[in-house]
Amino acid sequence: MDRRADVRRHDDPDQLRLRRDADRYGQRLAGRDHARHSQHLLGDVRGFHEDGIACRGIHRRRERNRRDRSIYDHRNLDDEEREDQVTLHPYVRIFLSVACCLAIFAAFAGAYELFGAMDDVLNDSRFLQAHNIGFGAAWVAVTFLLFRKLDRKKPRELGFGFDRRDAMFLLCSVAISFAFAAGFAAALHQWTTVRVGVRTELLRSESFYLLLLLSCFGWAAAALKEEVLARGYIMYQLRRLGVGGMIAGSSVLFMVIHFPNGIEWTKAASWLLGGVLYGYIYLKSGSLTVSTGAHGIHNLVNELFLSRADDFAWLALSGKVDGGDKLIYEVVLKLVLLALTYRMYRRTGGVLTPADNLTKLWGRHGGMKPQEST
Repeated sequence: MDRRADVRRHDDPDQLRLRRDADRYGQRLAGRDHARHSQHLLGDVRGFHEDGIACRGIHRRRERNRRDRSIYDHRNLDDEEREDQVTLHPYVRIFLSVACCLAIFAAFAGAYELFGAMDDVLNDSRFLQAHNIGFGAAWVAVTFLLFRKLDRKKPRELGFGFDRRDAMFLLCSVAISFAFAAGFAAALHQWTTVRVGVRTELLRSESFYLLLLLSCFGWAAAALKEEVLARGYIMYQLRRLGVGGMIAGSSVLFMVIHFPNGIEWTKAASWLLGGVLYGYIYLKSGSLTVSTGAHGIHNLVNELFLSRADDFAWLALSGKVDGGDKLIYEVVLKLVLLALTYRMYRRTGGVLTPADNLTKLWGRHGGMKPQEST
């Protein structure tokens, strides 16, 4: 028999009880340690599970944010990064915009030929102004659509503001344009074979003033379509060329879109200089409203004084004005308006410093940074 069993059998009962109680207490402590350890393990497992859920949620949010940024953050990119995301080259967009507008012109001309209304549009001022309004609305809508879809910008970013200084500039433009047109008509009568007379009976007719009101809207619409395309859209596409390149390029294209009206070198030079003038007005004022106003005023005054429209022109001309004489008139008038523009919209930084809203629109390629207020 084992000696230890014999010793345990002959131990004192009190010692046996104490040893038994100690064994139970040890088992109890071991059980508590095991339970505590199990609770710790269970807590760790739950923590890992919750951390995993949280990590998956963070990952989903990051993926969603990255996907949203890939869709919408192009508005916050600089010009170089934006160009990398644009599918069409700026020159392609210019060609597309000009082609669309010329297609609209061809569609209107085809419709007039089809319905036999071409003579009415050419010879009746009421039909002409109705054409200007409808044609201008279609042209502007197409240009805005291209700017919205291809460049992902809102049309109002092109600048349509108007304030007191703009109103003063247009009032001065009206006075200068009327004075130059009247002076040129007097010079024609004095030094050329063209005889000039005043249609007093036209001024006493109520229908004339209704036609004058319609002509104001018509020439404004005709000017707006060209300003939105040549000054707004095309100058934005040419912003990498700098201010001088934008004005020069848009002026050439402004001349080209007038070629359907006839190609003569005197008219082409006048259109080119007009593009420079209206581009400079837009540059300094930052508003297509102002350049449209100046453009429309010039067209309206020329129609009143120098056209041969029997139902609208104030002056009756005995013959056609020589193209060279009219070019001299156009050059002098537009040089004066260029000087007026610089005088009214002087800004620190130079003659070609753009308005602040255009600096923001064109980015660093369009000129200097906006002047910080002090």
